[in-house]
Amino acid sequence: MSIEMEEIESILSEWDEKVKKIKGFHERQTPQYGNVNHAVHAFRELAAFLKEKEPILRKWMMNYLEENRPKIFMKWWRHHIHNWARGNIDFCYRHHILHPDAREEWDRVFGDNQETCFSLADRMIENLSKKVPISQCDDPTILAIHEGREHHGDWYCDRCEEQEMRWKNELTRRLTECNHPALNIERHLWMSDQTILEKIGNKWEPLHVWGCKIYHLGEYVTYMASQRDRDILSPHRRMGQTPFQKMKDLLSNVFQSGGWELPRVYYSANEQKKQIEYIRFLQLWNGLDLIFYSIHMDLPKIEALEEFYA
Repeated sequence: MSIEMEEIESILSEWDEKVKKIKGFHERQTPQYGNVNHAVHAFRELAAFLKEKEPILRKWMMNYLEENRPKIFMKWWRHHIHNWARGNIDFCYRHHILHPDAREEWDRVFGDNQETCFSLADRMIENLSKKVPISQCDDPTILAIHEGREHHGDWYCDRCEEQEMRWKNELTRRLTECNHPALNIERHLWMSDQTILEKIGNKWEPLHVWGCKIYHLGEYVTYMASQRDRDILSPHRRMGQTPFQKMKDLLSNVFQSGGWELPRVYYSANEQKKQIEYIRFLQLWNGLDLIFYSIHMDLPKIEALEEFYA
């Protein structure tokens, strides 16, 4: 029996509500503010809910992958490469590191064509990167902002600031509107899904992204465990703390990394609306494998804070 998207959205909406219920522990305007036992009970509820719904979510996720593998390949690598390319121009994107397999994966499908091969993208990015300093600006309109005019201020010049901002925006425009489909994710690719599938094989899977980094599952589980073994969770750190303080520390820690809530995706709101099923697939792809690890690591610590009254 097929699983409809409406059912998935209903499950994810309920998941989100249960997370909000737990996070109400921090919010003074909620009735559950500071209530340790309420938070423990809410975590138990969420754990039971996730255990029950995980198989349904996983089945939908794997069906989506099976039915859309070529499209996922293109979208995943184009988005990854585009963000890395922007990081060569825009400081806000510098945390996007190109995966070592990116060039090989892209060229496996598109490398035969000189107009789409990765080496051309490399050259284009190299040329744009060299132009980042404002001294390399070749736009007369932007140059005119400061041309023949003194710096405006001793320590801060808004003319310099405007020039640099507009030049960065212009370089970003040149990147996003270029002809290379790995850099311009709006450019139409002519290759059929069947041809892509023949090149990548029917076992291909996207990599996992947690935060802004790409990990193998085992690597990330090790990272999760290291986060939970920090001083903040040690018995000595919690000696003398009230149950409220202990729960506050634990809440901040378990939601920082792990599978208790659906992972964020770094797409614009407009993009999320346009391709909601793909976005949901990515969230589940990066979240479902962490659920049982999170419950195993965190729930005993949370339940240990439960208060019993005579």
